[in-house]
Amino acid sequence: MHREAPDLYARYNEIKGLTPHKTIDERVQRDKRFHKLVPGLYTLVSTLDDLPAELNPKTQTPEQRETLTHISMQALLLQLGQFYQYQTYTPDRIKKYVNQKLEDFASLSEFPKFTHERIVTRTRNIDVSWFNERGFPSRVFEVENSTDMKNGLSKFMELVDFKTSMFIVRRNVKMSSEISLNNRHSSQLKNRFNSGIMRR
Repeated sequence: MHREAPDLYARYNEIKGLTPHKTIDERVQRDKRFHKLVPGLYTLVSTLDDLPAELNPKTQTPEQRETLTHISMQALLLQLGQFYQYQTYTPDRIKKYVNQKLEDFASLSEFPKFTHERIVTRTRNIDVSWFNERGFPSRVFEVENSTDMKNGLSKFMELVDFKTSMFIVRRNVKMSSEISLNNRHSSQLKNRFNSGIMRR
């Protein structure tokens, strides 16, 4: 029987999508016993009614969902940074993420003073920063829930003279056409930042 099982499974169980088979992601995405709250955060369907109002999709407001999505993405990025051996920082350390705070996911409690104070002051407010072993920003991330990317891009402009990869993590929406890339710094920035889409 065990020799025939893979063939039977392949014949009667159609797997769609890009998620690798037999992973935690694959299980929570395809098993009807799980419900996706926001990217990276799932709960059992049987416990939905036991969740706090701000986490429960039946009772949370649109603003609470946006906030939870933003904080969830920050928590995931902080964890990924540490997985890849970076020192990680967020300015939103006291924001609550389920039963923890974002500071629980960050390895740095203070933003490194890697250059002039003016640049440090501006860039310390980027949503998530990954620093290399020398204390320089290697990768920075702005999580945007809206179509207006100007605020995130203006923070990135401070880093155009550094070897820093810049990412805007956004919902599946087009970027605002109002972004102006016509001054000296923004034209340098135009080919420096990456934009990724967070899936709902």
